[in-house]
Amino acid sequence: MAELCRFYGIIIYMYGFDHNPPHFHFIYGDFECIMYLDGYIVEGKAPSKVIKKVEKWLESIMKNFFKPGTLLKGVKLYQKLILYD
Repeated sequence: MAELCRFYGIIIYMYGFDHNPPHFHFIYGDFECIMYLDGYIVEGKAPSKVIKKVEKWLESIMKNFFKPGTLLKGVKLYQKLILYD
């Protein structure tokens, strides 16, 4: 498990060599969710304010770090991504 980011008590992480489609997991207190990179929550539930913060983080990551057509499976993350407000 690679921790990608931690903010406002939310922990976002990915597993290496996990199943497709590309997705990430996030935890907030007792809540745990799996979200596709298009923002669709596949499994779990969390308060709407938490989901909105995760969606904002995802939008920033997709806009700033990933280019269209990039193959995400197998990408190695060498440092944690940091959210700046």
